[in-house]
Amino acid sequence: MEADRERAQRAAGEGSPRAVWEAGPVTWDADRLRIIVDERLRDQEAGEFARYNLAAIARLYPEELARREAEGAYAFRPPGGESLADVVTRLRDFHVGLRERADGRRVLIVAHDSVVLGLRHVLAQSPDSDLAAVLGHAPVLNASISVWRSDGDRSELVRFNDISHLVRGRTA
Repeated sequence: MEADRERAQRAAGEGSPRAVWEAGPVTWDADRLRIIVDERLRDQEAGEFARYNLAAIARLYPEELARREAEGAYAFRPPGGESLADVVTRLRDFHVGLRERADGRRVLIVAHDSVVLGLRHVLAQSPDSDLAAVLGHAPVLNASISVWRSDGDRSELVRFNDISHLVRGRTA
């Protein structure tokens, strides 16, 4: 059966209560997989800007927004926060360990948008000089599914940011 060939055998995600709650329905469908908590899968840290949207940052911190524009959204590190490049660094480390721990099994990763974009960059084995290009795949939609197949050394993107499972009468 096709569904059995696609069923996750492991699950990983960040440890925040919101992420675990969001993963609940997905992991229940995957025979109640226990989520392995790994803080390297946490969303990009916004630092002092965590409470603000872009319009508020522009009004309250125009110099920081100018710095973001000059550096590029992928390289910008807000005060007390991290850049997308920082996220990619921790995801590379996660990926090395995952290949060892997964031992060929299918893994479900429950993550927020910056992690999904960072994983796209890491799994494509793209050079850091191409990191800005991954932002062209944003926004990552809520509850979307991205699938990669791996032969151990390389990963192939099968589908990205797919929400067809959310539309009644359609299959992913």
